[in-house]
Amino acid sequence: MTPSLNVPKTFANNFWGKEDAGYNVLMHKMNMAKKTCDDLKSFYNTKASLHEELAKKLLKQTKTELGREETGTLGMLLASTQKQMEASAQAHQELARKIRVELELPLDNFILEQKDKRKLYQTNVDKAHRNKNLHESHVNKAKEKYEAECAKKLSLEHQIASATASKDMDRLQLKVERSKNEIRTLDKEYKDACAKLTDATALWNHEWKIACDRFQEMEEKRVEFLHHSMCIYINILSTTSGQEQESYEQFWKALDVCDPKTDVEKFIDEKGTGNMIPEPPVYVNYFDDPAKTLPRYQVAQFPTSGNDEIPSTAPLPQTPAITSAKTTTARRSASYCEPRRRSSQHHHPPKELPKAVEERKAHLYASGSCRGEYKKPAPASRSQDVDHVDDECIDPRAQVVMAIGNNRFQVDHQQPPISQQQKQRPKPRRRRTMRTSLDMEEAFNDSIRGLLQELGAQHHQATTTEQEEYYHHPPSQQQQQQQQQQQQQVIWARALYDYHSDHPDDLSIKRGTWLAIVQNDHKDWWVAHKWDESINALQDTCGYVASSFVQVVP
Repeated sequence: MTPSLNVPKTFANNFWGKEDAGYNVLMHKMNMAKKTCDDLKSFYNTKASLHEELAKKLLKQTKTELGREETGTLGMLLASTQKQMEASAQAHQELARKIRVELELPLDNFILEQKDKRKLYQTNVDKAHRNKNLHESHVNKAKEKYEAECAKKLSLEHQIASATASKDMDRLQLKVERSKNEIRTLDKEYKDACAKLTDATALWNHEWKIACDRFQEMEEKRVEFLHHSMCIYINILSTTSGQEQESYEQFWKALDVCDPKTDVEKFIDEKGTGNMIPEPPVYVNYFDDPAKTLPRYQVAQFPTSGNDEIPSTAPLPQTPAITSAKTTTARRSASYCEPRRRSSQHHHPPKELPKAVEERKAHLYASGSCRGEYKKPAPASRSQDVDHVDDECIDPRAQVVMAIGNNRFQVDHQQPPISQQQKQRPKPRRRRTMRTSLDMEEAFNDSIRGLLQELGAQHHQATTTEQEEYYHHPPSQQQQQQQQQQQQQVIWARALYDYHSDHPDDLSIKRGTWLAIVQNDHKDWWVAHKWDESINALQDTCGYVASSFVQVVP
C-alpha cells in the first residue's frame, strides 16, 4: 500500500512498526522529557540559592562601613561603593525571589500536571499492550499444537498405507481417528485464540492511537512551556543586569568627581589646627624679664613640593635668636621639599668629582698632613654633641645691644687696647691634625670664646679669619676667588642632624657622621665624601650635603 503524500507528520502516524517498536521509542521519549523538566527545576533551584547566598554576603558586607572617617570626594566615592554593593545585594535577592516564584514554582506545577496525564495514558496503553502480547502468545501456542497434531495425522496415514498386517492397520486406524478428534479440538482453540487476538489488537491500536495523540499534545505543551520559562529567565536576568548597569553608571560618576586636591583642601578646612609653628622654649633667667617666657611662633608658609623657590616662613615679631632658629628650620625644610633643585644650582658636574678627589688626596700626601690614607678625626663624646648651629651671617661692624631685664645697653665691641696678658694668650688656631676628642672640644671652645670676643662680651680682640669662615660670613668676590684656588684642600665636618634623601646626587647622613668637604664654593650646598668606619677610609662616591646640616671641625 502506497502512503499518501498528504499524511500529517504526527506521533499517531509514525510510531507503530513491527513488534511495537514505536511503543518503546515513544515511551522512552516521555521518560526523558520528565527528566529534562526535573533537571531544569534543579537548575532554577541552584541558581536561586546562589543568588540568595550572594545577596546575604553582600548585605553583611554593607554593614561594615568603608572608610567611616573619610570625607570629601573620596568619602563620597566610598559611600557610592557601599550604595552600589547594597543595590547589587538587593538585585540578587530580587532575582532569587523571581526565579523561585516565576520559574521554579510554575515548573514544579507543570511537572506534576504532566506526570498525572502521562501516568493516566501510560496505564491504559500498558494494559492494552500486555493484553495484546498475552493473546499473541496464546495464538502461537495454539498454532503450534494444531500444526503438530496435523503433522501426526499425516504420519499415521502414511504408516497405514505402508502397513501389510491387518492387526497393525487396525491399530493405526484407531490412532488416526483419535488424531482427527484432537485436530478438531485444537483447530477450535486456535480459531478462538486468533479471534481474541484480533479483539486485543484492535483495543491496543485504539489505545495506542489515543496515547500517541495525547503524548504529542503533552510534548508540544512541554516544549512551549520550557520556551516560555527560559524567556522569563532571560528577561529577569536582563532586568537585573540593567539595574546593576545603572548602579555602575552612578559609581562611574562618583569616580569622575573624585579629586585628591579637593579632598586635601576640605580636610584642611575641617580639621586644620592652624599655621602657627611653636618655637622651642629658650633659657630664661628667673630674675630676667618675665616677657621672655611668653611662647613664640612662626607662620608656616611652605610652598608645594613642585615649587622651585626656597621655602620660607613669615615670622611674628621675634628676637634675633628666634630669627636665627627660623632660618635654620627653613633651610632644613628646603632640603626635604626640593631634592632636585640642588644639582641645577651647583656649577660643577658630579662626574668630575672623583678626579678632583684624587688631586686633593695627592695634595694632602705631598703636604705631609696625612700618611698613606686619611685618618678619621677623633669622635666627640655623645654628651658634648653640638645640638644647634647658628649659621646666620654676623656683621662685625653692626651695633650690638645687650638686654638685661627691661634695660637695653649698647656694647662696645670695637677692638680695645691689647694688654700684655692678652698678647700672651694664644689665639685659637685651626687644627690640621685631630689627635683626641679633647683636642676637638678645645678647638670648639676656642671658637665659642672667639664669638664672645667679637660680640664685646669680653675685651678680647676680634676673631680671626678662620673663625669668620667657621660662622659662614658671606664671602666677597676676592674671597670666592681664594676659595676656588684652595679647592685642593679637604675640610673635615661632622653631621648635626639625620638626613635621608632619595635623590641620587644627595648624601644620606646620620648625626655624628664624619664628612670630608671637597667643594664649598656654594653657600647652601657642599660636595662631600662620607667616612666609612668599616674600612676606615673615605667612600669613593660623593654627593651634596646642606651646609646648615654639618659642623666644620677646625
